Amino acid sequence: MARSTRPKPNVVSRPAAPRSSVELSSFEEVRSGGPHARVELRLILRDERRTLLERTLRIERAIATGATEDAPLRLTRALSAALEEAVAKLAELVTPELERARSDEKLPRAD
Repeated sequence: MARSTRPKPNVVSRPAAPRSSVELSSFEEVRSGGPHARVELRLILRDERRTLLERTLRIERAIATGATEDAPLRLTRALSAALEEAVAKLAELVTPELERARSDEKLPRAD
């Protein structure tokens, strides 16, 4: 069996290290108001003392028009694009909070 050569993530196990929880609460096709894909993520970022960030993001993307037999592919593309955008937005929200927490607590960089 081949061993993985991927680098192992740097895991910070200090109690002060912020921890995130992300819940995928919606990943669906919506047909009302014109067919579109909806992705909703709920994020909670906290340390041992307080909640640093709590947000719910909803991203909706129109499903391209086309042949009926292509409907699953078009839905998949719209859901994928919405999920990608939601994850990018979460990263934009979380990064400054982690930088702030690191400077407040003098936490080591995880890179």
